[in-house]
Amino acid sequence: MVNMGEVLIVNGIGVFLLLRLLFTRAAGQEAHLHWERLFTAMILLTILGLTSEAMSFLIDGTRFPGSRALNILLNTLCFLSSSTLGYLWCLFTEFRIFNNLQRVRKTTFRLLPTLLLMYILCLVNLKNGIFFTVSPENVYQRGRLIVVPYLVVFFDYFYTLCLNDISRKSGLHLHTMSPLTFVGPCIVGTVIQGMCYGITLGWTSVAIAMVHIYQQTQFLNFYTDSLSMLYNRRYLERVLERIARNQTAGVYGIMIDVNDFKHINDAYGHAAGDRAVRYIARILSQSISAESLAVRYAGDEFVLLLRSAEPASILALVRQVEQNVASWNESKQEPFTLSLAMGYSCFDPARMTPEEFLADMDRHMYENKRQHYQSHERMGLRETDAAD
Repeated sequence: MVNMGEVLIVNGIGVFLLLRLLFTRAAGQEAHLHWERLFTAMILLTILGLTSEAMSFLIDGTRFPGSRALNILLNTLCFLSSSTLGYLWCLFTEFRIFNNLQRVRKTTFRLLPTLLLMYILCLVNLKNGIFFTVSPENVYQRGRLIVVPYLVVFFDYFYTLCLNDISRKSGLHLHTMSPLTFVGPCIVGTVIQGMCYGITLGWTSVAIAMVHIYQQTQFLNFYTDSLSMLYNRRYLERVLERIARNQTAGVYGIMIDVNDFKHINDAYGHAAGDRAVRYIARILSQSISAESLAVRYAGDEFVLLLRSAEPASILALVRQVEQNVASWNESKQEPFTLSLAMGYSCFDPARMTPEEFLADMDRHMYENKRQHYQSHERMGLRETDAAD
C-alpha cells in the first residue's frame, strides 16, 4: 500500500534540497567549468526523477482521459533519468578525480553504448512491458526484467569506485572527493525501494548524496585553475608534500614554459594570450596518461608529473608534447605559433625536498629556453627577451 502523503513529503524534500542547491550555485555564479555543467545537468535530472516518480504514484490507479498514457510516460522518464544520471555521474567523477578533459571525452564514447542500449530497451518496454506495464485500470506493475535498469546504474557506480582506486594507486592525485559519498546512499535507497514497493527512497537518496558531493567539490575548486582548467600550484605543492612524506619512488616531472609568450600578448592582445594558455592546457592533457598530472604552475609555466619505473618514459612524454605542439601549429588555428621550453628531473624524496625538485626542473627548463633563444638569434628571428 502506497502512502501518498509520505511519497509527496519525501520527494518534496529532495526537490527542495536540489532547488536550494541550484539557487546557491546561481548566486555564486558557479557554472563556467565543465564539471559544473555536468553537475547542473545531474541536479536537473534528479529533479525530473523526483517529480516524475511522485506524479506517477499520485495518478496510479486513478482514471481520467489520458491517465494511462501519462502514467507510462512518467515511469519511462524515471527509468531514462536514472540511466542518464548514472552516465553523467561517471563523467563527473572522472573529471573531478583526474581533471583531464581528454580522458572524459574518451569515457563519454566508451560508456555511451550502454546508455543508448537503455534508451532502446525503454522504447521496447512500451510494447513488450519488459520493465513495467500499466494496466487498462491505470495500475503500475513491475516487468520481468525490472532488475536490468538497476544493474546498469550499479555498474556505473562500481565504475566510479574503480576510478578512485586507480587514482590512489598512481600516488599523484589528492583524494578530495570520495565517490562512495554519492554511491553509498544511492545504493541503499535504491535497494530499499526495490525490495519494498511503495517506499520512495531512491531519488531522495540521490538528492541527499548530491548535496554531500557538492560540499566536497567546493573544496576541490580551491585547487583548480579557472583559465586552463588544470590543477593549480597549491595542488602541486600538496601532491609533492605527500610524495615526500610517503617516500614514493619513480616520480618524474617536467617544467614547461612558453617561449615568446610576451610577444603573443603584445602582438595579438591578452585575450590571445589566454587562448594560448587554454590551447597548451589541452595539448598537455592530450599528452599525458590517466595516472599522470598536469598543473598550471604560474602565468605561462606548467608542470607535468608522471610515475614510472622506466626513466625513458619521461623522454617519451617530452617527445609526445613536442609532437602535439607541432600538430597544433600545423592546424593554423591562430595567427601565432606555440613553442615550449621544457626541463625534466626525477624526484627522489630521499635526497631532495619538493622545493629542490622544482628548482632542478626549472634550471633545466631555462637551459632549454636559452638554447631556443640562441638558435633564434643566429637566424635573426628572436622577438623577445629571454626574461619573458
